[in-house]
Amino acid sequence: MLSGCRILPGYPATSTTIALWLSDSSGLSDNEHDDCSLAVGFFRVTRQITECLLSGCRILPGYPATGIETVYNKFIRTFLRIVTIVVLKIIEVIVIAYKERIKPEHLRILEILLTRTKISRDDYYYFLNLKKGFEGELVFDAYTKQFKLDHFFLNDLQLEIRRAPFQVDALMIRTNLLILYEIKNFEGIYKWGAEKFTKTTGTELENPSLQLQKTKVRLELLLQEKGYSLKVDAYVIFVNPEFTLLGTPNDSNFILPSQIPGHFRNIQAAPELNAEQIKLAETLMNLHDSSYPRKKTQYTYSDLKKGITCPECGTLAEKFSGYSQVCTKCGNKMNVNKAIRSSIEDFHTLFPEIKLTSRRMMDWCGCGNDMRVYRVLKKNYRMIGKNRGRYYI
Repeated sequence: MLSGCRILPGYPATSTTIALWLSDSSGLSDNEHDDCSLAVGFFRVTRQITECLLSGCRILPGYPATGIETVYNKFIRTFLRIVTIVVLKIIEVIVIAYKERIKPEHLRILEILLTRTKISRDDYYYFLNLKKGFEGELVFDAYTKQFKLDHFFLNDLQLEIRRAPFQVDALMIRTNLLILYEIKNFEGIYKWGAEKFTKTTGTELENPSLQLQKTKVRLELLLQEKGYSLKVDAYVIFVNPEFTLLGTPNDSNFILPSQIPGHFRNIQAAPELNAEQIKLAETLMNLHDSSYPRKKTQYTYSDLKKGITCPECGTLAEKFSGYSQVCTKCGNKMNVNKAIRSSIEDFHTLFPEIKLTSRRMMDWCGCGNDMRVYRVLKKNYRMIGKNRGRYYI
């Protein structure tokens, strides 16, 4: 027994897993413990002697106990605490089934590199495509939130079946049905073709339904491999209101900008996810490969300019001083401490394998007060080690 639980010799007590919540050592006495211990008749026992005992609490004669009113009140408080914890656990499980969209790591890397070095022409156009695609996905997410369907979606999954990778922009989970969306942020007037779209200027784009079909087949194969036999509906959804597609067949799986509100209004969603849907969502998220793509832009620390960046326009300031300073390009008055911390996060994004040391961060943030960089590290990160081996996480 724990020393904080004073049980007389011979006193009948209960030892069970729920003792973690109801025992004298689970936060109900002045000695708080997290480990499982003996529960005394499921009621609290303290050091106050009283003659008024609960009939259900088998207290031996002379054992110090609490009056019925105190016991009742504290039991109710404990019960409510248990209910709160259980509810929070349930909410946590439900939230697991919703994968929020985050900015792609490669897009974030290219954004940082643009402020600190010159990148190749191919990398720049790749950056523009990533940026436009991500902006389109955010527009799609705004629609799902508007129609209160966002908690039924798994966003931006990178999966693989039989060594064949495929990306899922958005996947809606419904009872006995999955809806797959390929999100496109095309702009301008195009003419439909079975294999490609042609712009009036002569620009050609691959018909996205070809990629959608591959993704749909691979997703179905993956589901079968994991023991799920669910129907998958698939659509290409064009979110840019300035996109027009001429000659679209009536039986196509396209959702044009003017059709988006009607499409989501027609979806009858269940009020909440059931256990099977949550399990499926967890399975797919566990299969998500966050390291994709493996081939990324090449860069080295020595090639990058040092300094802090303006949060408004991204301009690099190679010198900093004071608590705030004005951006030389956009005129924004930026908080220097926040800009230092943002630059440290940029470094960690570019070089996740390199330890954050005060000397390295002082060099990375450019010319300025070194103690300010040190204070930002000390305040916002956890220090590991001592002296020369010290670093931050």
